[in-house]
Amino acid sequence: MRGQADNMRIFAFSDWRTQPIEPLYEILENIDPSPDLILYGGDDVRRFVDTTQNHFHKLAKTVDADLGFVLGNDDHPENLQHLKLQTSRVTDLHRNPLEKDGIALIGQSGDIGSTAMGYIQYPEEEATKHLETLHSKVSNDIIALVSHTPPHGTLDYAQRYESGRIGSHAVKKFASNTGPLFVLCGHVHQFGGETAHTDYSPVLNVASHDFEQSPGRIAIIDILEDGRELNLDIRHTTVKKCARDLQGVGRSLAATSSLSRLTQVGGTRVEELKDAGMATISDIAAASKAEMKSATTIPEYFIDKIQAHATAYAEQETIIRDAHKFAALRDDETVLIDIETNLEQDRVWCIGLYSYPTDEFTQLVSLDDEQSLIERFQEYLLEQRKPRLIYYAGNSFDEGRLSEAADRCNVALAELVDEWVDLCVIARETIFQPEEGHDLDAIASGLGFLFEHPNVTGLEIGGAFSTYQSEGEVPDDGWEKYLEYNRDDTLAIKHILDFMSQNGPNEETLGRIDERNSPEDRDDYGIAEAPITAETESEAVIDSSVSETQSEDTAHASEPLWAKRDPYDVIENKDPIAHWTESDPINAEASSVPLCSACGRMLVEEDERKQLTVDNESRYLCQSGCGETSSKNSGCKKDTSSSDHNSEPHSDPTQVGSTDRSSSAAKVICHDCGDLVREDRATGKLRINDGQTLWYCPTCT
Repeated sequence: MRGQADNMRIFAFSDWRTQPIEPLYEILENIDPSPDLILYGGDDVRRFVDTTQNHFHKLAKTVDADLGFVLGNDDHPENLQHLKLQTSRVTDLHRNPLEKDGIALIGQSGDIGSTAMGYIQYPEEEATKHLETLHSKVSNDIIALVSHTPPHGTLDYAQRYESGRIGSHAVKKFASNTGPLFVLCGHVHQFGGETAHTDYSPVLNVASHDFEQSPGRIAIIDILEDGRELNLDIRHTTVKKCARDLQGVGRSLAATSSLSRLTQVGGTRVEELKDAGMATISDIAAASKAEMKSATTIPEYFIDKIQAHATAYAEQETIIRDAHKFAALRDDETVLIDIETNLEQDRVWCIGLYSYPTDEFTQLVSLDDEQSLIERFQEYLLEQRKPRLIYYAGNSFDEGRLSEAADRCNVALAELVDEWVDLCVIARETIFQPEEGHDLDAIASGLGFLFEHPNVTGLEIGGAFSTYQSEGEVPDDGWEKYLEYNRDDTLAIKHILDFMSQNGPNEETLGRIDERNSPEDRDDYGIAEAPITAETESEAVIDSSVSETQSEDTAHASEPLWAKRDPYDVIENKDPIAHWTESDPINAEASSVPLCSACGRMLVEEDERKQLTVDNESRYLCQSGCGETSSKNSGCKKDTSSSDHNSEPHSDPTQVGSTDRSSSAAKVICHDCGDLVREDRATGKLRINDGQTLWYCPTCT
């Protein structure tokens, strides 16, 4: 790409809703070279800025950088109207473009085109005018776009509150017309940590999930000037990975990040191991089993696995235990299987199968008719004469989704299968590599398997098929790449089973298996042709055009929460309060009146407020609920995962009255998977940013 600009390093993140803020300081202080610019993509800005502190300014000051941000759809305008957001280092990109080192950064806050998604919302036409206006104000030809909402069609498929694409047509149109250096977004949490390369620009989603203990996602963008060309180097990572890889971070953060790489080591065990003097992986690898047993309460069974994994890291080699467990599975009764579904996991569309008896790969595909797909699968099983089906998931994914599909289609499968085997469960007990986790790609690659499409993810495939379902939109490059991915995964399972069945790693078997499973030789196992008919393609075009029209019509049909006036009118209608200074942006000694973290109301009297504290972070809320004190739509925001958007101010839409006459227990909606579960069987977790209790079913806890 052409242009005149200096080399620049950018540190980007978004939707920092439950992640701790303090580790960001250590990460920024130890990145070399230091970032020149920090970008934040919106939501929970109030966690960073209030009357007593401005973490945005302090983070930027830590590395002598500038920081640009936009607001998210859940940043309440009345929450922010009292606060001083912008400083000499901090720029609200929605209000003011930031021109730095030859690049102009333009921002778009909030959700665009929705009628029921948060507090800051803009119709598509207003977003179009806004972006054009900002663009007209900049002098640089090279621009970068920071938008909380992704461009329509890219990293924007949602499934928590509504299923379908929630990206903005206005953002896509602007990016298509101007060709920004990159588009940085958040909003759709499940696509955080992903980059999509479009015809106009690379699109980065840097959102983090809002579940408790979800990793903090970060992107590091290096803009490299080479003559008259600008090149981008984009790397997605997490706080823990950064702390693990950087020199100089605090011992506690480094130890937590390091030890959490080990199997069976989570938060409480990290602390227990640190208290026992085992603060590094090397410490654990060097300790004897007897020492670990006497110094900790960890069961011996887990100590064996933890030490095996620590040894793999310390010696930088694969540790194999009990390889014989695989040999018993590799026989003439075994069929390997890998499936592809939509993001909601309630529609199977591709089944990859490898048969050991026939040495044949079979791929069953149906984009539009799950019934016929499952019936063909039934016929395949009959031909294989009650095989053992082996898949790789770790959570019974393939078995569970196929069983559910068979029930939907009223097809009997259970009696046609001898047994189901999740190979990942066995791999967790036997294969230890200097890698985190036991994902199929990591284990197979570590044993020498070469993937044809190493950058394709199951999330990408699920999103592509969900988009096809909802909008009839076929991927730009068709389905071939995704069918090859399915074949890759199926044959990767074969590679693991073959490798481990031949007594584990040695040069002779590794070389032989590598050759047999190279991408070139893999063409012997052909993939299916996706049944895309002319009728389907015609419907796809019609659906795509209708989708855009409906999006624009919807913006007019029902006015968003703040449609009658721009949210920034609310934010700017009072003089901002700050008890911090730019030289001291964190003022712990300030004796200011606390504000409600949900609605922004000043809580003068103690009986007006309740304090929430989680992990040393405190927030205040209106004691009797925000709805008691304001006639505006400033009540504490509840989880909108309920389909009822007209709930009373004090009702919790995650609470559903039970219709089970055998029990009077209320039912709640799982914040993760959306399933309905009895409250007495669910786990409630407090979210400090708004004081809301999030409910999780036993599976997602």
